[in-house]
This record gives sequence, C-alpha cells and structure tokens, in this order.
Amino acid sequence: MGSGPVDAPGGVSAGRGAETGAGGIDPTLTVPGARDGVAAAFGHLAAARWAWASDTFASVVQDLSPSEPPPQVWEGWAASLFLLGSWTASRVPFEAAFAGYLDQGQLPDAVRIAARLVGMLEGMDLKPAATGWEGRAERLLKRHGPCREVGYLALARTGCELPDPTELLARAERALAVSLTYPDLTLQPRPLTPHGLARASHARARGGWSLAR
Repeated sequence: MGSGPVDAPGGVSAGRGAETGAGGIDPTLTVPGARDGVAAAFGHLAAARWAWASDTFASVVQDLSPSEPPPQVWEGWAASLFLLGSWTASRVPFEAAFAGYLDQGQLPDAVRIAARLVGMLEGMDLKPAATGWEGRAERLLKRHGPCREVGYLALARTGCELPDPTELLARAERALAVSLTYPDLTLQPRPLTPHGLARASHARARGGWSLAR
C-alpha cells in the first residue's frame, strides 16, 4: 500500500503535542547533559522544521551516548523522520521509544507508539510486522485496562487494509465509544470515516444503501 505518509504521528496522540506529530512529548522535558539541544529539537518539531528537528534529535542522542535517551527524545526523532517521509529510518527510534515507555511503566504511551508502528508498517506493506506490533499493544492493554489508546489501536489499520466491513465497523465503533468515554478532540473525528465506509459496505452487500444513511 502507501508510498508516503498518510497520517501524521499526532493522530495517535491524545491532544498532547498533536501538532508536532509526537503525542507523548513534553516540550519542557529537561535532559541532563543535553538540555539546550532537547529544547531546540522540540522547538524545530513544533515549528514543523522536520529536517532541523531530525538533525538536532540525532545530535542529542549522540551527545547522550552511552546513556540511554528518554523515550520522548526517541519519539521526537522518530516523528520528525516520519514527517520527512523517511518511514524506514523512523522505525528504529519509534521502537526505542516503545521500549523506553515500557521500561518506565508508561503502558498507554507504549501502546500509542505501537499503534503508530502498526499503521506505518501496514503502509510499508510489512503486514506480519504490523500484526506483531498490534499483538504487543493488545497484550499491554490487557495489563493496563481501559484507556483512550484502545481507540487509537482500533484505528491503526485503515479501511483499505481491512476488507471485511464487519471488522472495520467494529473497530470504528470501538474507537468512537472510547473517544466519548475519554474525551479526546484528536480521536473523536477519526472513527467517522471508517464507520461510514463500513456501513456503506454493509449496505452495498445487502443490495441497498439504507445502512449508510
């Protein structure tokens, strides 16, 4: 499927930094030994200077070596690479961000990153890898319990990747219910398109369009 970005990483955020494409990032994050670099990188990300952000995050990671950067730094680097269209290059820092959030016990943030990887890997036609990440996220959600990230995971696969309208409808309705339970202005509009597509597909299969209304 897709040959370039179809959905900015902010689509998996809960309103925190959605405009930057990195939902879990706290732009006030202080990292000993790289405070100025981190602030500059976040500033470039917020201003949509993706190439500058990517270069600055890369420098921060190098400056912090051999210490492990916090997951927000990995996520910021991954987001900037993703938004540059460098999907393959963004995979490693996205995975590092997932591992970092997991180590810190921040399961919703880990699920959010996993959902991003699911969508991105599907877009790269790496379906087995996408399925593996979806399984990881589902297992984390079983440990954590209900949260808004359930909705983002439900929408990680697009309609063109889910030929079964029944599954597409179920996912869209699950995401819609989550968005109402956990008010989220970023999530709320997103289930409407797959929901309408699924209902239209059902209606077409039944020989009419009443369900699509």
